[in-house]
Amino acid sequence: MIKNINQACHKLNKALGISLKLPEPGQNALRAAALLNFGIGVGLLAIGISARAVWCAVLGGLVLAGCLAMWRISKD
Repeated sequence: MIKNINQACHKLNKALGISLKLPEPGQNALRAAALLNFGIGVGLLAIGISARAVWCAVLGGLVLAGCLAMWRISKD
């Protein structure tokens, strides 16, 4: 998925005449980011539930969903 996005951005950059190279994170970097996002997501979800802050709980859920997606990408 990351490679597809990078290829699309490369085509766009080439069409616009921009020289921009996007980084391609390795498997270890993706896993580390997923673990960090997991901790942040759980924290936001816990604060949202305990403080009855719906926006915080929803944000925590979205962060956890992103964490799962990132973890799956890191396994490929």
